[in-house]
Amino acid sequence: MLTYCKDYNHENGIRVSVSEERGNMSWAVLDRNSGEIIQECKRGEYLFPGLTDAQIEEARQTISGFVPAPYTDVYIRFGRLPADGRSTNYVTGKKESGVSCYEAEWDLINSVYRRSGSGYDGAAINYLIKGAPVYLIKGEAAGTGSDGEPVISDAEIVAELVFDSSADGYRIK
Repeated sequence: MLTYCKDYNHENGIRVSVSEERGNMSWAVLDRNSGEIIQECKRGEYLFPGLTDAQIEEARQTISGFVPAPYTDVYIRFGRLPADGRSTNYVTGKKESGVSCYEAEWDLINSVYRRSGSGYDGAAINYLIKGAPVYLIKGEAAGTGSDGEPVISDAEIVAELVFDSSADGYRIK
């Protein structure tokens, strides 16, 4: 069985690893657009057998079915956008310089958005417990909020999200 994950050393790379054989740590990084091998643990290197031609072809077929992010440069927002375009820090009562949100990262393999980057988890947990809506938003970076989260100005809702526990991420509703 092959496993797939984003390769952070190559912008368009998908790392493919063998997972069915104990002790076989063979891998290759394929370009998600072309399927070409960017880097690999070649057969015989480091005492690993390397991926077979059949495994490379299977990986190319699988990767060709991955769905690219429907939206890029977006953020995840828990709760409605504030009418005045500025979030309030509920501990201090002070206004932020824009709308508080979280960075969103697209999981190419599971086709979901995930919250990433900095920011205090408490706000997200609080909104989720209350059943608040979750949105994908876009806007201009305006700084960092008091909980370490990104704050954006001119925020617009791009889509409403729903959590998919089987993929551990948010799908567009």
